[in-house]
Amino acid sequence: MELVGAHKKALSVLDSTEAWSVSGSSSKEAGNLDSTNCKEDDVVSSKGQIIQEEEREKGGVGISVYWKFITMAYGGTLLPIMLLAQVLSQTLQIGSDYWMAWATPVSEDVKPSVDSSTLMIVYVALAIGSSFCVLVRSMLIRTVGYRTAKQLFSKMHFCIFRAPMSFFDATPSGRILSRASTDQSAVDFSILNEMGAIAFSIIRLLGIIAVMSQTAWQVFIIFIPVIAACIWYQQYYIHSARELSRLVGVCKAPVIQHFTETISGATTIRSFDEESRFRDTNMKLADANSRPRFNIAGAMEWLCFRLDMLSSVTIAFSLLFLISIPEGVIDPGTVCPTHATCITWPHMYFPWRNENWHCRANRLSTIPQDPTMFEGIVRTNLDPLEEYTDEQIWEALEKCQLGDEVRKKKGKLDSIVSENGENWSVGQRQLVCLGRVLLRKTLRQHFSNCTVITIAHRITSVLDSDMVLLLNNGLIEEHDSSARLLENKSSSFAQLVAEYTMRANSSFGK
Repeated sequence: MELVGAHKKALSVLDSTEAWSVSGSSSKEAGNLDSTNCKEDDVVSSKGQIIQEEEREKGGVGISVYWKFITMAYGGTLLPIMLLAQVLSQTLQIGSDYWMAWATPVSEDVKPSVDSSTLMIVYVALAIGSSFCVLVRSMLIRTVGYRTAKQLFSKMHFCIFRAPMSFFDATPSGRILSRASTDQSAVDFSILNEMGAIAFSIIRLLGIIAVMSQTAWQVFIIFIPVIAACIWYQQYYIHSARELSRLVGVCKAPVIQHFTETISGATTIRSFDEESRFRDTNMKLADANSRPRFNIAGAMEWLCFRLDMLSSVTIAFSLLFLISIPEGVIDPGTVCPTHATCITWPHMYFPWRNENWHCRANRLSTIPQDPTMFEGIVRTNLDPLEEYTDEQIWEALEKCQLGDEVRKKKGKLDSIVSENGENWSVGQRQLVCLGRVLLRKTLRQHFSNCTVITIAHRITSVLDSDMVLLLNNGLIEEHDSSARLLENKSSSFAQLVAEYTMRANSSFGK
């Protein structure tokens, strides 16, 4: 400890110094204080120096200092238990999140994997286990912190009570009070808690990285440069913050020393009418002590501003990355049934630009393989323009086999539909699209004025079409109504129907 060092220095100069009174040296020191420097002036005699300057370390704090601090209590045997408790707590917390994500159904229509009682029991058990690990960790931190602070305080008292008088001549009382009050308070409450917070934050961060690497490994594209930027900012900030914190510790002792001497000599100060001088000295000491504190606050704001900007840029980049990539960047594979012919129409599209929106909305309807539902209610998904009555909507739902399903819901036609219809299954979403088409009477006899283009793998799907267009190697081979083509037994369409019927009958017979 620093007091022990001052003790040794006092013994080394004992033979070459004369006895000086502590009060006299302190008064002379207060009168010659420099406003821009909180270090004590040297009191020099013709034979040597009595008051020793307070030492201030330079450079970073070695790992050995931290290791000695955390192993002072119980030889560091509780340290692995604290880390293990934090690892178990983080693991149980991640496990509870996984459990809820796995066991909770995506929508009301999906059957849950487990019943509600099992879901709650397992989740509560994981939460209690995580809380118990946090409790064990906190108790161990308090136990180690109390034991460490007690040992340091006992050693400091041992050194002070057994120090020779020359030590007190060379060390101002304010410096001793600063060590026994503010510095000891930091040991009691701050240091171990902050060291624990750093270790536990690192463990929590590693857990988050492990989870994200399994679900969305793409985050590492931006995660690695962000970590590098944070480390650079930390190294840039820590040098200034460390020296400023040391200046605060050095500048604190003169304030306490001057305050103690002023209180004890208040009668003498008033007798000699020196109140203004001591008041000015106190203000200068307070300013000198506040100056590094203000700079520490400024340095912290500097760091926080840049870290906030870095996090904002990270979030903005992630959002842009998610919404700006078009669906066709990765070419999707085409999946077709066995023995089926895949037909593409690269130049076939609906003319969107010059078409009237109202006309297009009333004349064009689709039932896509990837169905779409809009956030709102069932009624607006079937009739967004509010053109039909409830009876017509229910009739369309009955035709697409969704009437009973909608009646089971509490809101009936006003049942909630989440974004993209996530609370409905894919099949139900397709039926809703079918109901939307049926409501507008788009299929068959319900909408006989429309043109329906059917590209089907089963040849029987186009038998009731008004016109059949048969292609061979991309060229039109024949076109006519299905009835006329079937009457001509030599037509390719009639041969396809005959071949399909023969295969179907043979498969049925087997």
